[in-house]
Amino acid sequence: MEDLVERARVRWPALRASATLRARLSEKVLALPPGVRDPARLDELVLACACAEQQEAALLAFEREYLRQVPRWLGRFRLGAALLDEHLQSLRERLFVGDGGRAPRVAEYAGKGPLGAWLRVLAVRLAIDLRRREAAVATVEPTEIAVAPSSESSYVKSRYRVALQAAIDGAARSLTPEQRTLLRDHFVEGATFDELAAAHGINRVTVWRRIAAARDTVIEATRRALKESTQVEPADFDSILRTVHSQLDLSFSRSA
Repeated sequence: MEDLVERARVRWPALRASATLRARLSEKVLALPPGVRDPARLDELVLACACAEQQEAALLAFEREYLRQVPRWLGRFRLGAALLDEHLQSLRERLFVGDGGRAPRVAEYAGKGPLGAWLRVLAVRLAIDLRRREAAVATVEPTEIAVAPSSESSYVKSRYRVALQAAIDGAARSLTPEQRTLLRDHFVEGATFDELAAAHGINRVTVWRRIAAARDTVIEATRRALKESTQVEPADFDSILRTVHSQLDLSFSRSA
C-alpha cells in the first residue's frame, strides 16, 4: 500500500499516507480482480480514498481534475446557471458528505473503471433527478416516446398517446433495476457503451448485450400490453409497433 500511495503522490504530491487511507486502500485493492488492477485506476483509487477521509489536498485535486468537467458533461440538459450551481453543490454533498444516512459516494468508487466515467454517471443521474423535480413543480406533461414527424407516426402519437404511454410505463416496470439503469443512462443520459462499461466494471460487449436485451424486453412487453388494450384498433396495431420499434427513445422519469 505504501508503494501505491507514493506512486499516486507523484501526481498529487500533497496527499497524506495516513493509516486510515492505507487501510481503506488495502480493502479496495484486495476486492479487485487481478486482471483489472490498472495502474492508472489504482492512482485514482488512492485519490478517492483520500477524499473519503476528507484530506483537503485530495478534495482540491478532485475538484480541479474531475468536478470541473461536470458542466461540459451536462451541457445537453441545459440546466441554466442557477440549477447547474445547485447540481454541483448537491453533487459535492453526495460525494464527500453523504445524504439520507448513506455514506459519501466517493467511498464507493472501486477502481474498476476510470474515475471520470464513474463520476459522469453519478452527475448525470443527479441531473435527471433535478430535471424530474423541476418538471414535477412545473406540472409539465409526462415524458413520452419520441416519434418521427411522419404522417403515420403523428397519427399514432395523437390517437394512442395514453395507451402507448401506459404500455411503455408498464414495460419499464417489468425490467430489473440494472436494466432500467442501463437504459436510462444510455438512452436518456447519452452515456456511451465505453463509459457504461467503465462505470460498471464490465466490457462494452456485455453492456451492448444487456442494453439490447432490456430494449427487447420493453418492446415485447409493450407489444403485449397494446394487444390487450381495448383502446387500440386492430387495424392500427402494426403501425403502432413500427413506431415503437423504429423510434424508441426511452425515458423512465416516472417509472425508474
